[in-house]
Amino acid sequence: VIDKEIADLKAQGVDTAYERLNVNIFSQSVDLENVTLKMDDDTVAIDNVIVQNSKDFSQKGNFAFNGVHIPLKAYGDEAQKMFDGAEELMADLDVDYDMDQAKGAMELKRLHAGIEGFGYVEIAFKATDLPLEMMAENPLALLFGYPRIVLHSLSVTYAGEKLIRAMLDGGAAEQGKTSEALTAEIIANLDKEAAEFKKAGDKKALALTEQIRAFIADKKGLTVTAKPEKPLKLGDLARMNEEERITALNLKAESM
Repeated sequence: VIDKEIADLKAQGVDTAYERLNVNIFSQSVDLENVTLKMDDDTVAIDNVIVQNSKDFSQKGNFAFNGVHIPLKAYGDEAQKMFDGAEELMADLDVDYDMDQAKGAMELKRLHAGIEGFGYVEIAFKATDLPLEMMAENPLALLFGYPRIVLHSLSVTYAGEKLIRAMLDGGAAEQGKTSEALTAEIIANLDKEAAEFKKAGDKKALALTEQIRAFIADKKGLTVTAKPEKPLKLGDLARMNEEERITALNLKAESM
């Protein structure tokens, strides 16, 4: 199965090589050591890749990429400035998912992306009516099919002050501002929204806004969850105003 996946990657223009392969019969996993991925002029080195056994990765997959070397120097001075002048970042990525292409159903149980010494982002969701079979042929099918996608649940977590500061620095640089100025601007806008929600007596929106403000102010971390009482079509969500979306999604946030 691993050789088939490597062959599929090569067909897509990604040459994959590894130094050693170990099979763990107890955990039913394959451990690849010192992996390299080459695409055009870019090369990514990975210390260790663990692949859990799966009969069909288009339906079920569980991967762990440990020690992904990201050569920041290759992306220029701005990228290095965002990450304290580092020439290289060490990252980890875990992915665990179930899919049913025929039914258009997907559950991303966990997508965890972390950068050593900085922080991590973690995402989980469950959705149905995704155009998965069409996306396999043409990824742009998602753009045309998104109004019919049904969201069941969503969770997003950002954690790590250094990572969050790096994200703000990047956003500020794109807008030609300092990170401090962008932070002050975001907080001022959130304070304005909070005052409007308080005046309207919208406790859910007020609580959400206050948690996001706390996150922007202290930059430690934030978890946002959406758990609608009934599965919700994205097309219906797009036609709602901000307050209606918060209520329909049962949207909540908690700063760390």
